[in-house]
Amino acid sequence: MKKCVTSTLVTMLCVFMMTVPLYTQTNDSTTVSDKEKKSQNTKALLEKLLQEARQEVQQQADTVKETEQTETVKNTRPGDVLEIDGLIINDTKTKIGQEFYEYFYTLWEPPAGVYDYTIYISEMPTGQSGSWVFININDISIYQNRLTPRSDEIEEAARQATGFTGNYLVNYTQDQKQMAGDDMAGTGIY
Repeated sequence: MKKCVTSTLVTMLCVFMMTVPLYTQTNDSTTVSDKEKKSQNTKALLEKLLQEARQEVQQQADTVKETEQTETVKNTRPGDVLEIDGLIINDTKTKIGQEFYEYFYTLWEPPAGVYDYTIYISEMPTGQSGSWVFININDISIYQNRLTPRSDEIEEAARQATGFTGNYLVNYTQDQKQMAGDDMAGTGIY
């Protein structure tokens, strides 16, 4: 609203300055000098108003720049806020699940440049021998597998799960960066 008022005011002042005659010639010399003084006073007043309008526009532009710089600082990462990244939470209930968790935790290497995630390993024991193991990242289910009590199968499943989890995190981070990029910014209107 202020921007519209300011630009309208500047336009009106410019038009007015063009149309105001500097002086009007008359036979009476006192009338000419009075009109000249009034014209000069009017011109000075208009120039002062125009200068104030320019200063206001400059202040608004500076405010917009400061706001953009503040938003850029807010979006920086890492270390801008205190968070605990890369938690691995164990919610297993049986020996099979606990063994899977221990293998997973031992094999896990967090990908470089990936932040803001929590890995949640849960288990659902079955009535027969074995269990279902689930891995969620930030409340998104990304992996599930049925495990038997055999230790070598549990270790192989943990290897697969660590590789799959690492790939998911890398791809998810790349997708988030791409969605936040300049190509995706804008209103969506052509």
